Amino acid sequence: MNKGAVSGSFIEKLFYHKKIIALLLTVNSIMFFSTGCQSPTGMAMVAIEGSEDVPVQMTVFANQSKTSYLQMCTLYNIAWRSSAVQMSALFNVTRHNYFQLNALWNWAHASGTQICGLFNIADESTLQIGCIMNWTNRGNVQLGGVISNYAKRSIDYQLGVIWNYSRIPNVQMCGILNWAHTAGLQLALVNKSRHVLSQIGIYNHAKRANFQLGLVNVNKDGWLPWTFLINIYIPSDNDSEVSTWDEMESLESDW
Repeated sequence: MNKGAVSGSFIEKLFYHKKIIALLLTVNSIMFFSTGCQSPTGMAMVAIEGSEDVPVQMTVFANQSKTSYLQMCTLYNIAWRSSAVQMSALFNVTRHNYFQLNALWNWAHASGTQICGLFNIADESTLQIGCIMNWTNRGNVQLGGVISNYAKRSIDYQLGVIWNYSRIPNVQMCGILNWAHTAGLQLALVNKSRHVLSQIGIYNHAKRANFQLGLVNVNKDGWLPWTFLINIYIPSDNDSEVSTWDEMESLESDW
């Protein structure tokens, strides 16, 4: 009986101490939420710094600062000016970054690497890896956008599943549709570009394509307006009517 009493007393004491610890953590989280300070041990629930530069933010729920080297949490990170590394579950937002890792949404003005389960958005990007959609104004590489890889102005490489679009891509590879204004290489079931060096697919369509390989090839300035299997562009005697590559890249696109 004494042993049971001692055991019960020990459990009661342990439960009592757990309540004290939980109370302290709650007070700690409220203090950090209201004052915007970061815990040296990374135990804060929320870290909000609206006008401060914080080297490291590691909290349970959310981080916000003007600049930061590292932000890690379960919900979201916001760095209004820049953050070298951001990792969270819901979304990451910053103007300049080197690395963003997220399950839902990454946004940056100028981005190094973005890896996300749903959407990557950046005005200028180096590498975007997304499961649903990658969007950029100018970029180097877009990989894995199941719905689309979209580069409004230019991109070096696009590898997608359903649809790739860029005004001036170097290489587009996709399962269904590649769409461009002036392209280097397009490889998909359907390829469409005003001007392109090479198209390989089932249906290829261009105003001027140097080389097309596919079941149906439409090449308005080509050797023939359309052909089966192969079509090429043969320079005409009046090449002055044909825009150069630099001139085509400077054109404004309505696409």
